[in-house]
Amino acid sequence: MSWQPRRLGIIGGNGWLGRAMAEAMLGSGWLPPDALWLSGRTLPAQPLISGQPVHWTTDNQQLLNQCDAVILSLRPQDFFALSLRAENTLLISVMAGISVAELSAHAACSAVVRCMPNAAIAIRGSYSPWLASAEVSAAQRRWVQSMLSTWGSEDELEEEDHLHYLTGLSGSGPAFPALLGRAMSEHALSRGLPAHVVNRAVEGVLVGASPLLAGQNEGPARVAQRFLDYQGTTAAALITMIQEGFEQAIHHGLQAAEQAAFNMTPETMNSRTPDSVPVGAPRTKGDS
Repeated sequence: MSWQPRRLGIIGGNGWLGRAMAEAMLGSGWLPPDALWLSGRTLPAQPLISGQPVHWTTDNQQLLNQCDAVILSLRPQDFFALSLRAENTLLISVMAGISVAELSAHAACSAVVRCMPNAAIAIRGSYSPWLASAEVSAAQRRWVQSMLSTWGSEDELEEEDHLHYLTGLSGSGPAFPALLGRAMSEHALSRGLPAHVVNRAVEGVLVGASPLLAGQNEGPARVAQRFLDYQGTTAAALITMIQEGFEQAIHHGLQAAEQAAFNMTPETMNSRTPDSVPVGAPRTKGDS
C-alpha cells in the first residue's frame, strides 16, 4: 500500500534551506507546484520556485490545515515560540537538537520524522539521515525515502542518539573540507605562491579529486592506506599529519559537535547569532 499526501508544506519556506528543498522537489519533477505550500514571516519578493508558481502564506496554521505532510525548516531557537497544531499531519523536522518527543509534544502530533540534511541540498547532493516515530507507517516511510532522494541520498536510523552524532558529522556539509582547505591555503601562501594558483590548487584537491572517493566500497581508510603504502611525498605528509594529532583533533571536534547537539535547549539556542547559516549556504536570512 502506498501513501501520498494531497499537499506538502514547508514552514520556513522563505529561508535558504526551505527554498533549496522546494527547488529540489519541484526541479526533479517529483512534486507538482500546485501541491506545494510554503510559509514565511513575510511573503517573498520572488514567489516562484524553480520558475513555477506555488502557494505562499504567512499563516503557519493555515498551511498545516491545508497539508497532509509538513516540513519544519526553522531555526531551532524559533520553534518553541510558535503555536502549532498538527494532529493529523506527518511532521518532518530538519531542525538540529529538537527531539522526536519534543516535536510531538509541542506540535500535538504523533507521526514525526527527524531528518538532518546539509548545505549540499542546493546541488541535490545532501546526505540526509533520518529517524521516524513508531506512529509513522511503513507506507509513509517509503514516501519519506522518495522525498529525500530528490535532495541526494538518505538512510533511516533506529536510534535518535545516532542522529545527534550525524548532526555534527554529515550535517556539517562542506565545513570540514573548508577548514582543511583554509589550512592548506595559508601554508601555500606563506611559501609565496600566487593567490590564484593557491585557490585553484586547493580546489583541485578538495573538489576535483574528491569524486574519486564517491561510491568506493573500500572506504576512505583504505584509500589513505594505499597512499601510505606507496611511501611517496603524499605519504610523508600523511605520516606527519597523523603524528601531529590530525586524527585526534577530528575525533575531539566530532565529539564536541555531538555534545552540542545533545545540549541544545531553548536557552542555548536563543544565544546564537540570528543570521548565521551553514558554510556554503546562500547568504540569505532564514524565515519562519
